[in-house]
Amino acid sequence: MKEILVFDKSAGCGIKSSAAASSKVIVKKTFAARLRRLMARAAREFFAAKRVSAAFILVGDSETKRLNLEYLARAGTTDVISFYYDEPPGAKNIDGDVFINVCQAARQCPLSGRASKISAGARRPSIADVEKEILLLAVHGLLHLAGYKDYTADQKARMWRMQNKILRRLA
Repeated sequence: MKEILVFDKSAGCGIKSSAAASSKVIVKKTFAARLRRLMARAAREFFAAKRVSAAFILVGDSETKRLNLEYLARAGTTDVISFYYDEPPGAKNIDGDVFINVCQAARQCPLSGRASKISAGARRPSIADVEKEILLLAVHGLLHLAGYKDYTADQKARMWRMQNKILRRLA
């Protein structure tokens, strides 16, 4: 069984994208449904032998800071935090929650040609740029639930190879 849920609790983060220059919207309203479909497809194609039950929660900086401090004893924000409910992660099933910081995704995403120019040569990411970064973070979080680690250079290389493989398939 593959159960994928997506919740958008980000409230826009106050970062303006080029496509929404006068609002606080970072992703389209339809993005949560699209992300759910893409992650369900990734689960079916790459983890067919395992039961997958994952929730992807889009949040902002304040929630990420709270989770990071409360559960990981780390100060500050981060881009993605995964909480797995299978011990060890991915051993039998892929089961957990992935919190994705859309504010951090907007700050760190590579800019495409669609990004708008603003003063002093800085550019705002387009909605498509931010959504692409959020998808990358969702795949990264799913891999953590599946037991992938990125603490050492070898672990990180293995994880990023799989992450890129999944992203190419979903493109």
